[in-house]
Amino acid sequence: MTVADRGYAAEMFGALRAAGVRLYHFTLVAQPEAIRRRMHARPEGATAWAEEQVDYCVQALRHPSFAVHIATDDRDVGDTVAEIERVIQRARARS
Repeated sequence: MTVADRGYAAEMFGALRAAGVRLYHFTLVAQPEAIRRRMHARPEGATAWAEEQVDYCVQALRHPSFAVHIATDDRDVGDTVAEIERVIQRARARS
């Protein structure tokens, strides 16, 4: 799910944290061309609406409130998962 509105994200994450949920938030980022290519490779393809949202979402998700950013342009799923695990392990070691 993509939530690119900072207000909505803050509301959701704030509610989870207030409820005592230990939250690790990651934003997987890629260049717009890579996102469109991935969308077209899906079995269901890409909808016009989804394609129209790419540039807006890429720009909105650059905001620091959406960090930790993980670039996925040149990573496969396994590499992305491994990076997320490394970040979580470092965070746990600090706490």
